[in-house]
Amino acid sequence: MTKNPDVEAGDDRAPNDFSKYPSDDQRSRGDDSASGGAEIVRTLRSMPTLWLPFLVAGCVLTVIDRLRIRDPLPVEPPMSGSTLQIVYTVYPTGTTATSRSLDALVNLPLDVLLYAVGLELLAIGAISTAGWITMVRASDRMVSRRRFLVYMGGVSVVYLITHLGTAIDLDVSVNSLLIALGAFAVLAFVAVRLFLLPVAVLFAEPLQSAPVESWRRSRGHGVPLFALIVGIGLTSGWLGAIPYVGVVLSVMTVGTVHAVALTTLYELYS
Repeated sequence: MTKNPDVEAGDDRAPNDFSKYPSDDQRSRGDDSASGGAEIVRTLRSMPTLWLPFLVAGCVLTVIDRLRIRDPLPVEPPMSGSTLQIVYTVYPTGTTATSRSLDALVNLPLDVLLYAVGLELLAIGAISTAGWITMVRASDRMVSRRRFLVYMGGVSVVYLITHLGTAIDLDVSVNSLLIALGAFAVLAFVAVRLFLLPVAVLFAEPLQSAPVESWRRSRGHGVPLFALIVGIGLTSGWLGAIPYVGVVLSVMTVGTVHAVALTTLYELYS
């Protein structure tokens, strides 16, 4: 029996021929990223009322900024003088004109303390409610009110952590540049893996599996998620710096897009 040279040549060339093309998994991930962006835009265009919750939240936070500026308690602008700044928070929100750390609430008279705490609770409630309404309306899932309380609790914890005061020095010197780059890489990795956590808190079953679901669904989508995080952070800071209307624009635009992106990508990356 003679051997078929065509078969032998085909067998030898097969690995090299297939190596020229991306795998099905790579093509699927690229398609998911493209279809995810298209679906986010389609949802925002087809449901204009999705912009309303964060529009209201932006107006509330603008009023809170004015009250912070007028009262005697110290405030600090959340943005530095840098012209390029990424302002990103794990839950959908925007950039405000003022910020008040917990240092300002120490040793206050009871009435002043209640006023200051009330402002911060109002800010947390406005952002939590807007995020909850937007994510639920952008999805066709039924979500219990208990999940809303869990979501608000998570927002409160993150809010408190980011307003701890001056205990942590974030200045980076030239000598620690390599350490800073390494820390940035770790933080970027964690931010990507936990990007879907806010919406997983609403939809994951059981609730305890929310971090695992976010970690699992984001696997293989690091580049598009990181690009989305950077885009959200840059847009939030840029819009927030606009005089007079910056807070409303930042909260309405970034908060809504972030919330819709969470819902859309959570479903798509299943």
